[in-house]
Amino acid sequence: MVTSIHKKRKNLEISVAIITRDRAKSLFRCLTSLEKQKKALLKEVLVVDNASTDSTKEIALSFQKTLPIRYLKETKVGIPYARNRALQEAKGKLLAFIDDDCEATPTWIEEMVKANKKHPTATAIQGNSIYKPERSIMSTIVALDQVFWFHLNTIQKNQLLI
Repeated sequence: MVTSIHKKRKNLEISVAIITRDRAKSLFRCLTSLEKQKKALLKEVLVVDNASTDSTKEIALSFQKTLPIRYLKETKVGIPYARNRALQEAKGKLLAFIDDDCEATPTWIEEMVKANKKHPTATAIQGNSIYKPERSIMSTIVALDQVFWFHLNTIQKNQLLI
């Protein structure tokens, strides 16, 4: 049933949710990166403000001319509350989360849609993450952690097949 819906529609409209709290400068860079996306696929950008005390609201609303921004204030502090608010409010057929301190590649939304079409029954799809600066100690640690996680899960899956 889900597959047939995906085949009938050429473009799936996507909601992008950004959970943010007191990181207006990072949010600005994230929203700037979303301006480069294919607009035909982008139904809305939900900025879920998790009780910020900085200029988060002003930054979010300053993108209303270039992005379909929906600013939402979530007063219960905590990522789970903010994510649940995004889940309740999203109007797109797909919902993609991006962290406020991340920048989307120019084809990020297209890649999410392609992955969903390829795996229509998947509950969640994660895109490639690039940590900046790419040559920092933190990005190196995260990259090693991802490699370790991948190998650990591959070993566990192979053991289950034996």
